[in-house]
Amino acid sequence: MAGTGNVSEHIPQDMNKRILTYNRLDRIGKDYTIRNRQMRALPSTSHSADTTVPTFTSEDANPIPQVCIPNLTLQQIEDLKHELLDRNSGNPQSSDAHDLVMSHFYSNDLSDLPASNPPRHMHLLAQDAYMNSRDTIVRCAMPRLCDAVATVLYLTSLKCLEEFLNPYVKVFEWRRSGNGVMIRREASRVVVGTYANFGTMYVWTYFVCADISDSGLWTETYASVSRVVMPVSKDGVRFDQAETEPSSLGIKPTDPKYALSMGRELAYFLLSREPWRFQDFRRWVVEWEVDGVVTEALAHEKKMLLQQRQG
Repeated sequence: MAGTGNVSEHIPQDMNKRILTYNRLDRIGKDYTIRNRQMRALPSTSHSADTTVPTFTSEDANPIPQVCIPNLTLQQIEDLKHELLDRNSGNPQSSDAHDLVMSHFYSNDLSDLPASNPPRHMHLLAQDAYMNSRDTIVRCAMPRLCDAVATVLYLTSLKCLEEFLNPYVKVFEWRRSGNGVMIRREASRVVVGTYANFGTMYVWTYFVCADISDSGLWTETYASVSRVVMPVSKDGVRFDQAETEPSSLGIKPTDPKYALSMGRELAYFLLSREPWRFQDFRRWVVEWEVDGVVTEALAHEKKMLLQQRQG
């Protein structure tokens, strides 16, 4: 991050009021919404006809809920749930309880991202199965950001994910207009977040940065503790001029456990809001840009369908 300070002074008065309201409501509701959805196991909004729901759903008549990890006592189940809900229990450097649960939803649909890869490497997730699960443990488990990014890009287009993974691509940027969502990779640095575009600036609510090692390991290095503001110039969004305000609670945005926790909350947000669904939300444009070349997702899909018919 480039700097900290009083961000509000750079924002026009009427725009600042909108941002303050948006930011305050977002922060108040973020934890509640995410945790409430988990504990209630709200279903995915996907309309896919071939949705697969795990068979380990609990039965009301069973005094010990059936869970994805077998042979646990009631006390062990409660202990695991408390561990999963503890924001400080995640392990930024190795596997943890969330990874153990989420591994049940790793997919082998793409050989380049096998389910056998260890945590902190990218995996495709069985998104509908995870979001629709009523398993008492699954409802408390959160995916890693790298897995959500892989899943979002793959469900947008296989070509989209392949270009993100291409080491010869210097700058990759996936974005959705409207309720703005962005996944950006510049070299081995990844930025993922949600933003509002005010023309002369982007104001971010979720904002998480991660580094990817040469072996493919992701490490969350930064997560916003307050809104992040970036100016927009004739050359685009100035990621090198981001400004934010320090946390009133003394939270450091570079704290590894905090960054991991916020990365997981953002990952859950992405999987639950399904921003790749450009077919259903035509008013919002989904596109990705590779070293300056923009591909619009809907146009790409039409092109692929036309080629299949002609082939």
